[in-house]
Amino acid sequence: LEFLIRALRLFGGENEVFPAWQGMQYMANMMSGAGKLDPLDNSRYPDLKWTKLEDFLREDMNKNKK
Repeated sequence: LEFLIRALRLFGGENEVFPAWQGMQYMANMMSGAGKLDPLDNSRYPDLKWTKLEDFLREDMNKNKK
């Protein structure tokens, strides 16, 4: 996959919004661990509360009705 990415990058795509090699590069990085965000500092924000998708959508629908 790495070889194919390098080969496709030689043929350009800089002016394209999503060049063909970009998705391959993303997959290669994620599978190799290169995209790992470690360590996460979630403990720095103890008051942060997660919002369930259902609650967010309900609130958004109510907001748009007004």
